[in-house]
Amino acid sequence: GQLGDSTTNDRSSPVQIASVASFTDIAAGYYHCMALKDDGTLWAWGKNNDGQVGDGTKTDQTSPVQVSAFSNVLTFSGGYSHSLVVTGDGALWAWGLNSYGQMGDGSTTSSSNPIQITGLTHAVMVSAGNNHSLANRIDSTAWLWGSNSNGQLGDGTIMQKNAPIHISDLNLIHSVAAGKSHSLGLKLDGTILAWGKNANGQLGDTTDTDRLTPVLVLWPPDPSQISDQETAQDSAIGVNFTVSDEDAPCALTVNLSSSDQILLPDGNLSYTCNADVYTVTAMPAAGQSGIAVVSIMLSDSDGLTASTSFNLTVTNVNDAPVISSIADQTTNEDTAMNSVSFTVSDADNEPLTVVIQSGNTSLVALSADNITISNGSYGDTFTFTTVSGGELLTLSILPVTDMSGSVEITVTVSDTSLSSSTCFTLTVNPINDAPVITSISDQTTTEDTATNPILFTVADADSDILTVSVISGQTSLVAMNSDSLTISGFSGGTTYSYVTLSGGEPLTLTLLPLPNANGVLDITVTVSDGIVNVSESFTLTVMPVNDAPAISSISDRTTNE
Repeated sequence: GQLGDSTTNDRSSPVQIASVASFTDIAAGYYHCMALKDDGTLWAWGKNNDGQVGDGTKTDQTSPVQVSAFSNVLTFSGGYSHSLVVTGDGALWAWGLNSYGQMGDGSTTSSSNPIQITGLTHAVMVSAGNNHSLANRIDSTAWLWGSNSNGQLGDGTIMQKNAPIHISDLNLIHSVAAGKSHSLGLKLDGTILAWGKNANGQLGDTTDTDRLTPVLVLWPPDPSQISDQETAQDSAIGVNFTVSDEDAPCALTVNLSSSDQILLPDGNLSYTCNADVYTVTAMPAAGQSGIAVVSIMLSDSDGLTASTSFNLTVTNVNDAPVISSIADQTTNEDTAMNSVSFTVSDADNEPLTVVIQSGNTSLVALSADNITISNGSYGDTFTFTTVSGGELLTLSILPVTDMSGSVEITVTVSDTSLSSSTCFTLTVNPINDAPVITSISDQTTTEDTATNPILFTVADADSDILTVSVISGQTSLVAMNSDSLTISGFSGGTTYSYVTLSGGEPLTLTLLPLPNANGVLDITVTVSDGIVNVSESFTLTVMPVNDAPAISSISDRTTNE
């Protein structure tokens, strides 16, 4: 009848006890129940074989009956087969089974009527265990009595006590609670003591050993909640949390782990602690983005553990592309430099554009004729998509024809918004260029007549001083003297020196055959820069002309008649 519904039928859903109302508090024993009405009266029902209902009988009660001795009940508790009450004046009352002294009246005689326990006054709360009892006084001391087979009275023995006792370990107690064969005390400082049976770890001291005296209930570390976090790619983040634990501040062992070893390797997790405020620092792997779960395992000196975790979102940030350095290069005039290798890469695997700039376009022009970049793509711009680990490219440069000197070459790689550059110096060594002379067509003149001025041009890419020489292939026809050879506008002779001008310099050559000489001969014009000679030859034909016969002069003569 412990449901109090006037039956002995089991119920699988709640039923209202209709006969009474205005209850303000309740307590349940093993097979009996107790309830307090708002007028201070106590009511009980259920199994009553040991008088635990307190109505003066041992008859089971299937509906509430008033425990008539009380009208000012403060608190109450039901055990296996006994009951406890504290009234408003601090008096302790007990009834029911007393085989183990659990009523606390100094005897082992059971009672179906409440009996005042004179050995304890000024009580403020009670708790009934299986066969033992606990009470708390107004002075914050705890008192215990009854069965002690498992040390549930906490006095260091296993001997039952028929009257309340106090032990020195149970001062400054806020409240008490009795289990089947173990007991608990909540201290004013918030810590909890436990003692008695511990076969199932009910004492909370990390063991299963029974305790005959109070021991501290050991609590695992209690970390504060950590909200999910966010950081930018390649940026570390510090996350703070606190921990409540009995160990000294910052004495916990902390293990950190990540759910994504690519995004956030365990080695990139660390922590510091100051006054029990722990700071976890997480550094994402370079160039990585995504979400990782950071798990925090806490262990104290008693081997108790707790864990917490948070999600770390690493947002993608555009990374500038990377280009390797290129050493200074050297080549000769009119010769392409040896191909040089360099690497470009982008952590975001974006398409990249490579652009070459010349610091002197007169030496290295920005044209497809002068710049070659990798893979058969030519010109000053080359676009491609990077692959994992970067891409190897080659660059070759051909200087402008006949040019020498030094030029700074800048290679820039860019993605959609960021760029990186590297520079190197290209030195083009000068090489002596052969002078140039234009061709001269064959010439014709008549005997005793100078040729018309013959136009030709000499030039030198290096702007060297040039020497022009003229050689007659038949000096009996055209002599090697200034009377027969005239170059440009200068005095006759076989040698003529000058400094070339930009684009070359035009000259004229005039040939005068020797008198009355005719025939065919080769004329060779040679230009020299002092190192290299270049010649041009042509044929001069001197046409004969009929000369008037000559007669010597005859002086006047005289004769006789």
